[in-house]
Amino acid sequence: MNDSEHSFQYHCRQLLLPVSPNREREAAQLIFDKMVEMDFSVAEMPHKLYAFEEEQFSNEPLSKEFKAILNAALSNEEWAEELRSPASIYTYLRSVLVKSGVETHASRVLISYLPLIHGLAKHHKMSAAAISSILSKHHISHTYHWKVIQKILCVLKLGPVINIADLELLISNDQTMEVELFSDADLKDAIEITGDWIEKLSGVSLHRELRRLMPEETEGWFIPYIQVLHYCATAAQTTQNIIEAKASQHHAEKLMALSGKLSREVQRKTSEEKNKLGNVA
Repeated sequence: MNDSEHSFQYHCRQLLLPVSPNREREAAQLIFDKMVEMDFSVAEMPHKLYAFEEEQFSNEPLSKEFKAILNAALSNEEWAEELRSPASIYTYLRSVLVKSGVETHASRVLISYLPLIHGLAKHHKMSAAAISSILSKHHISHTYHWKVIQKILCVLKLGPVINIADLELLISNDQTMEVELFSDADLKDAIEITGDWIEKLSGVSLHRELRRLMPEETEGWFIPYIQVLHYCATAAQTTQNIIEAKASQHHAEKLMALSGKLSREVQRKTSEEKNKLGNVA
């Protein structure tokens, strides 16, 4: 690479485009070719790239020229493969981040991390919270809230999704797991088994909390809390994006089976009470 190529690549890098590190040279060449196609002379290119950089700090819509550059540079990026034009995604993300309260330079920096964000979510199954932590440590001048990262993941079609088919399969597996994990154990023993597994895997004891949540006298149960446990376990078990470690998955399996057992116990108790009221009537 000669000096002029180095200089052009440097000017391209100042745009902080969401380009994978291994594609930096290729992207610079694509930008150069597009600018030649748009009849810019080599002497004009650095000034025009600087003008594009200024556009990024403006609240005005991006120019057609800059959008053409974006589409050229980002067309081969993995994160953009299944999406509409990269320029449209770039523009939309700018507006999403501004509405989320992210200041202009911080949003520019965050968008430049799209290849990293995409890779961590898609290939490493990391949650928005985990990615937020990594980015904040990587770029210490900015702290990115996980909700902002979650919005980006949704735009990239990597947001957490639970569909009916997944839930039906989960309920079926849940009933099988209940038999495998608890056999003929009553509710009290099931709570102890679940607590033992969680402590073994994570070193954290939840025995006391589980006993408080489900005292032996069912009249002391606060049903909404049990439902919350069931919903949380369902999300953790079903949505891969929020399962970040094998231990977390084991926790979800145990809690899911226990909360499923609880849900069925609640239904049984409710049916019994209804029958009693019916007999009295």
